[in-house]
This record gives sequence, structure tokens and C-alpha cells, in this order.
Amino acid sequence: MIVKPLGEEITLSSTPTTVSDSMLVRVYAANSSVITIKNPSDNTNVGSFTIPSGGVEYIEKSRSHTLEASVDVQCVPVSYKS
Repeated sequence: MIVKPLGEEITLSSTPTTVSDSMLVRVYAANSSVITIKNPSDNTNVGSFTIPSGGVEYIEKSRSHTLEASVDVQCVPVSYKS
């Protein structure tokens, strides 16, 4: 798989963000964190998961959905091809 960054890496925290309206986001967690995906139109949780310390995950989401983290993690919008 080839991953192409589509922007600058940002720190994701408890403040909701769409990560540049990206549909695919790479997340790196130096420390274990709960990642929550929300639908901002009605403030409902779409889903959540725990990313372990040192973990890297790719999140596919709708452009309008926001991400939040229980502790600071790094994220960047990406595209990929296999």
C-alpha cells in the first residue's frame, strides 16, 4: 500500500475536527487514546475505538464527520493505493 499525505499533520485532541474534511485519516498515538467519530449535525457518536500506545490506524469517515481523541494524537489526511 502507498500512502500519500494530503496536508500537514495536526494534533488531534478533545476539540472536534474534520481533519480538512478528509474521508481518510492516518492517526498515530504516542500514548493510548480513545478516538471518537461524531456526526456534527446531531452531535451523535458514529463510533469509537482505542488506539494503543505507538499505534497507527487509518480511519475512513464522511467528510463532515469529526474526530476527537481522549489524549493528544497526531493525524493527517491521506489517500492510498494498493
